[in-house]
Amino acid sequence: MTAIDADGKFFQQGSTGSLAAPNEGPVLRNGFTYDFQMDTAEVTQGDFRRMMGREPVPASSAYGKGDGYPVYDVSWFDAALYCNARSKESGFDTVYVYARAQQSAEGSVYNLADLSIQLDKAGFRLPTEAEWEFAARAGGAGEFPWGEAADSAEAGRYAWYSGNSGGATHPTASRKPNAFGLYDMAGNVMEWVNDWKGAYPAQGSEDFAGARDPGPESDVPVKGGSFKYGLRELRPAGRSATYSTIRSATAEYVGFRCVLGAITHPRFSTLDGSLAETDPVHLEISRLANPAQGRPAKLVFVNATQTIRHLVYVDYRSAPPRVREFGDRGGVFYPVISPDGNWVAFGTALEGSLSGSSLYVRALGDTASPARLIGPGFIPRWWVDPASRDTFLVYTNTAADNSQSQWGAGLTLIQKMAGGAPVGAPRTLAEGAFHDGRSRDGRWLATGFRLLKLRDGVTGASRTLFTAPANGKAAGDTSQVCNVSIAPDTSGRTLFLDFGYEGKSAVTGSFYDIHQIAFMADPQGRVLRWFQAPREEKSWDDLEWSNRADFAVASAVDAADRHRHLYLINLKDSLATLLATGSQLAMPGLWLGEVPEIIPAEGLDPDSLGHYNDPLTDVYQEIFASRMARFWKRHLNLEVIFTGSSHVFSGIDPSRIMRFQSLSMGYPANGWAGQEEFVVHYAMNHCPRLKVLVMEAFPGWLHFPGGDFTWLKQISQSKGVQYDRSHDYWTDALPLRFEDRVALAPNASAYEGDTLGFVSQTGKDWGGAPEKPVESEWGLDLPEYQDNMKRIEALAYTLAERKIHLVLVNFPTNPAFRGTAYYGPYGPRIEVATAIIQRFRDMEKISPFVHFYDANAFNTHDYADSEAINSGHLDAAGAAKLTTRLDSLIHTFNIP
Repeated sequence: MTAIDADGKFFQQGSTGSLAAPNEGPVLRNGFTYDFQMDTAEVTQGDFRRMMGREPVPASSAYGKGDGYPVYDVSWFDAALYCNARSKESGFDTVYVYARAQQSAEGSVYNLADLSIQLDKAGFRLPTEAEWEFAARAGGAGEFPWGEAADSAEAGRYAWYSGNSGGATHPTASRKPNAFGLYDMAGNVMEWVNDWKGAYPAQGSEDFAGARDPGPESDVPVKGGSFKYGLRELRPAGRSATYSTIRSATAEYVGFRCVLGAITHPRFSTLDGSLAETDPVHLEISRLANPAQGRPAKLVFVNATQTIRHLVYVDYRSAPPRVREFGDRGGVFYPVISPDGNWVAFGTALEGSLSGSSLYVRALGDTASPARLIGPGFIPRWWVDPASRDTFLVYTNTAADNSQSQWGAGLTLIQKMAGGAPVGAPRTLAEGAFHDGRSRDGRWLATGFRLLKLRDGVTGASRTLFTAPANGKAAGDTSQVCNVSIAPDTSGRTLFLDFGYEGKSAVTGSFYDIHQIAFMADPQGRVLRWFQAPREEKSWDDLEWSNRADFAVASAVDAADRHRHLYLINLKDSLATLLATGSQLAMPGLWLGEVPEIIPAEGLDPDSLGHYNDPLTDVYQEIFASRMARFWKRHLNLEVIFTGSSHVFSGIDPSRIMRFQSLSMGYPANGWAGQEEFVVHYAMNHCPRLKVLVMEAFPGWLHFPGGDFTWLKQISQSKGVQYDRSHDYWTDALPLRFEDRVALAPNASAYEGDTLGFVSQTGKDWGGAPEKPVESEWGLDLPEYQDNMKRIEALAYTLAERKIHLVLVNFPTNPAFRGTAYYGPYGPRIEVATAIIQRFRDMEKISPFVHFYDANAFNTHDYADSEAINSGHLDAAGAAKLTTRLDSLIHTFNIP
């Protein structure tokens, strides 16, 4: 590699000259705050084969073949994986983080699911377009690496291009290097860069890393020209080939080289042409319909660095929802969405400030719309007059500490608004700075920091709440609180955080740290509920009630004191749903609309809804119905789900899963088709907290159509499943009171002795000498087997894309089959089972979210006679052993 001295250097990126394409302008003055290293030459075919174990360039290629030739016919994803492999070999962090790789039949990778590019890691990666162009110019400023002229003689000294290449690549580093000592920065093959292609921002930048959100039809720049192209494409400013270059594309004229170096604070261009200096944000769920009980949702929050705070907006009604960042204002605090969902108001200073804050309002939905200055003010809240239906902003002229005297001199103001603009002048609503909201009927005003104060508009009196003994603390303890917001109803309830307690709280029953618990109190100060921060977080922050009384949002602080996550909190059941992940996310505000009347609750058919056992064909269907009754009762909180046949039914005890809320959906004769249908249509759609799916990987039935006996012919024909299917399995939203109505279905009560889907059974033994399995003489060429395996693999990778861990479990069977020609009481032959087991193990290599747990180990397991019911099933003791081992396995996963 060659060291590139870039720190503190600036150059003109792009071109508006006569040869330039429109996407090469406007010219961007770009600089660097770091040095980096770059490959002296393009990655060769030999380099790629040694690192990746495959040869993308076919032996018959007419475009140059050999270890010293540049590699080509590689996608952008192939190049990224090469960078990762090189990082691992050299002991560096990997820059490209993903769930799984998707490959074509030829071996090229066409997608890296759930890809995150972590430019702040010091590992090998593709160069940014800015790095590449700076290195290609090598200190020059002309249209070409050698100057301004399109000089073919000079070009031939530096580049293999259409004028001298003979229509093929040539060995790397066989032309003259540029002034930085880099070869083939012009010609031979074009080179992938890391960035999305987008318009250059008008303002200058440092550490520019391409487009943040390139739009729906996006491609990647390719740089430097190639053996197939002419002089024009040899210019460092060039960004394109003849055709768009999407990440999955491969071409004989595109290769790459690597760089090494971290970018601590990359800058990105946005759709509105501004410059974003914040890190990208990842949405953890693609819709809020289920967690928000079917309501359409909009979310705003702050994406921050140490010096910049940008407003971010997400409309969950779009498909898929996209993160839109407003980069025109850098100091955003306390954004809150208007009651109609069309506007957002925000201030420009933090709680505790005495002066210097302005209020702004801007329209949601158009990133190009300017923010409108309303005037001076702190921490705005929207309020609708219940009599006139006029909309107002309620805010204060100070955000002073309310335990200090200057707070009482502040004012609470109210400003009428229409169409996002003020109407008339603001008027004084109350003395004192009550900046944390007004109740719907106008009676209550709240404020916090450092005391929780509530003003009664009827009596005019203010009262300090959350004091001893109501706060659960020692006599005389008046807690410090912050992050206060008032309920969007007439109750006068408040949500807030406090500064912790070292003693044993009479409310929580234990000590707790600062902001670790969120509290809800009534106007008399009595604590009504409290909500612990998620176990993977250290504490809450930025707690804010939504416009609906049952929902709030908050950021969270992790063990490293980073604000990386935003959560939706269901205040009725304490469910916290992870909404977004970033580097520093703060101050979320949530708007929820009316529930769409997909099916009115009163319109649900009581003769079909939940009738999973009608018409009843056998007892297995009745067990499935009881499982579904439990599923709908618990679906919002489930984190681990077990599916499978009678091996799961008798062999898994969910009560042994110590950390996560779990349920067994196992029932006899349930094969792959039944598991797949349940996972795809029920678990993935209606379990927002789902982290792990444990599914039975049973070799003995993979030769049956769907690997199943019950789903296609029986359960899928029930009224309950047919009703769910006719409504697209309720993927848009569950109707109101759906769970209550489905629980009324007859004969859906829990199976006798059933605990979380487990039926405890007393053991007998494994059954002694085995008999020859029935229907065991089948091979890997059987179409039904091939179809089943493809479906298993496809589902595994779909779950990985959602960051849901899949554990495929092979259950223990009669150890007396060891040494026979057959794998177990259901077959198949040993050689067929060996190939199947290997295929399961190969799936683990594709994604870190796929795991194969072989509890059978070719019948060499340690499950004794006293732990078995018969030749194929465990009893309660065996179930305890197996589930405890699975629990230990699950705890090794990196689960947030």
